[in-house]
Amino acid sequence: MVTPGTPLTERTVKSARRVLEVLELFAEHRGPLSVGEIAEALAYPQSSTSVLLQSLVALGYLTQDRVQRTYLPTMRVAFLGDWLEGQDVATDAIARLMRRLHDATGETIILGQRQGVHVQYIRMLEGRNPIRFVLHRGLRRPIYRGATGVALLAALPDREVLAILRRGNAEERDAAKRMKAAILMAAINQCRRDGYAVSDGSVTPGASVIAMALPGIGHAPAMALGIGAPVERLQPQVGALAALLRREIAHWRRDADPSHT
Repeated sequence: MVTPGTPLTERTVKSARRVLEVLELFAEHRGPLSVGEIAEALAYPQSSTSVLLQSLVALGYLTQDRVQRTYLPTMRVAFLGDWLEGQDVATDAIARLMRRLHDATGETIILGQRQGVHVQYIRMLEGRNPIRFVLHRGLRRPIYRGATGVALLAALPDREVLAILRRGNAEERDAAKRMKAAILMAAINQCRRDGYAVSDGSVTPGASVIAMALPGIGHAPAMALGIGAPVERLQPQVGALAALLRREIAHWRRDADPSHT
């Protein structure tokens, strides 16, 4: 039975989670990987990693180079989402949007979406600076902590925001990490007023994120796009980065949805 506060690893079937983590690792690496590299990156036992990869080869989702002893996803993985009519256009547009922001800033670009009372980071382009903000794809945080989550919550009615906060606080085992409604609503109202949310380094010490919501297109849910950097580098640029996000998101909407004007 799943109880409030149960860690994500205890709420999921391990074999299913590992398959998806392997595929996400390939998406981040964008190249062949060996058994050892996968086991090290994901902290899996090498023996069970080898069995898992061979199973995916047998099912047609991975191909194995027996000379180099590496694995690579097949086109079967690429075709998994082709039934989502029109989503490939929106996905490609998001990838281009993130790349433009990455090229313009050199900072870490984050894409998050809501998952219950959490925000999950589903795509990330790591910054080019030696000192940079780093997150891992798939990481989840309470949605009311951090700029990407606040940017998503700002579009919801106050009643729903507070219900999410109550549920999240009830699931939080550490009383010190529970958030007061007044603090969250202040951040929500700031985001509604300015059009963006900013974290001040209290979520990830020394790191700051500015984020804006991406409206949903078709069946795709709303997401939030963030730029992350050390506090001392991001805070003086908040105004300029907000203007950049507004401009690029408007470009993205035209790119992803030609009917939008």
